[in-house]
Amino acid sequence: MRFQPNRVQRLYNHERTNRDIILKARQFGFTSWILAEFAIKSAKYHNLRSVVVAHDKESTQRMLQKMKKYFERFIVNDYVQPVTLRTENKNEIVVEETGSTIYIGTAGSRTFGRGDTVHNLLLSEAAKYDDPDEIFAGIVQAVPIDGRVIIETTANGYNYLRRLYYDAKSGVSNYKAHFFPWFWHDEYKLAGAPIERTPEEIELCTKFPEITDDQLRWRRYKKSEPGFVKNPLLFSQEYPATDHEAFISSGNTVFNTLAVDALLKKAKPPIFKGNVDVLGQVSDDQQGFFWIWQFPGRGKTYVAFTDPSEGLGKGDYAAGVIMEYDTAAIVAVWHGHIDADQLGRQMVGAARYYNQALLGIEDNNHGIATLIAARDTGYENLYKRMVYDEATEQETSKLGWHTDTKSKPLMINELKAVVRERQIDIPDERILLQMMSFEEKEPASEGTEYRKLGAPAGEHDDLVIAASGAFQMRKYTSPMEDDSDVPTNYFEHARRNLQTGRPQ
Repeated sequence: MRFQPNRVQRLYNHERTNRDIILKARQFGFTSWILAEFAIKSAKYHNLRSVVVAHDKESTQRMLQKMKKYFERFIVNDYVQPVTLRTENKNEIVVEETGSTIYIGTAGSRTFGRGDTVHNLLLSEAAKYDDPDEIFAGIVQAVPIDGRVIIETTANGYNYLRRLYYDAKSGVSNYKAHFFPWFWHDEYKLAGAPIERTPEEIELCTKFPEITDDQLRWRRYKKSEPGFVKNPLLFSQEYPATDHEAFISSGNTVFNTLAVDALLKKAKPPIFKGNVDVLGQVSDDQQGFFWIWQFPGRGKTYVAFTDPSEGLGKGDYAAGVIMEYDTAAIVAVWHGHIDADQLGRQMVGAARYYNQALLGIEDNNHGIATLIAARDTGYENLYKRMVYDEATEQETSKLGWHTDTKSKPLMINELKAVVRERQIDIPDERILLQMMSFEEKEPASEGTEYRKLGAPAGEHDDLVIAASGAFQMRKYTSPMEDDSDVPTNYFEHARRNLQTGRPQ
């Protein structure tokens, strides 16, 4: 039988470019269509190099078998003639007549270097790759400008693929974004008598008037399956109606995605961008690392927490969050790459600016240098914890917050609860986007209740840690009873800030 493309395959074939990102519902047949195209090109044109990357070994084997069947069953006509195949290895097919090759492998199983040239590349289920940075820094760079790169996937949370997709959708990358909702599939329908639509179905059909009763009947049938009954969001992940729904419904995220999404809709830009010095003096700079949403107010108590980085120009950023004590509202954020000692002085300045806030600094690894720098400024309101000294058999105070397998789940779970209950104000979109991707990377190991939590590959979680740490600091301070000790110039700054919109 000839390959008869379905509706979405035809639509994509009409709209495709040399750089495409395809976000889709399940089982639309994009992989089958693209494999067929690669097979035809390899049979017709000389010395082409096509590569297909799957997310697991099982998918790799299915694609290899499908590709071989395409070559075996070409219909003899003027367009494609039968060819002779040679297998170089278990993952590579060579067409004898043209010298063109097709490699189908699993993500991470092979490294493509600078000497490789790939003319056609398909990254299948790319959102599920374990190490996306290596893939995109390696094989994607092997494709010349006139070659084709196709990234095809269902959503898997707010990970790196979400960022790539929305960059393409907003036109800030070289890729074109394509989204195909479940109701565009020709087969997703069940015939029957007219149905009485539920309020949720009425809302859906108001957005998408083309949805028919037959399609709603299919949708009801699928949603009644055990897996979807147990986890209703799973249906929106596998069969999304919008690209936004696909991302917020998918992934193994820790935070309630619907609650975070509600906060994202209320997120707003800061009222001030700049820098802060060790004395608490702020200066306007649109490229600065210190962003403010609320200036300090007289009589208000604040807490602060910082998650230091290695100070390198790559990897996780250093992050600091300032939170109002009473409302748990995040009022300012420090975020950037900086040396550890400089971070300590700037976070002391931020704490001074916010009415001598209690400042917690994580002491893990490079945090020691940040702690020492903060201590050496003479700032007294630094968080100290009580630790048991085995040598003296006494409890002593130690500077800094220590994050480990016990304290990290506590921090995250308490922040998770207030986010879910809408008891916290987070105006910074950067924090919320990190929450969307923050996931349970590994379940609790045998004999322990502690889970491994963090950002997925290619993403960051520094702001989530800083926000959860700031929330913890509220336990170790109390509301300001007398503001006479707070230097007047901080309040003068705040009053001028409210009038002019920026610090003087």
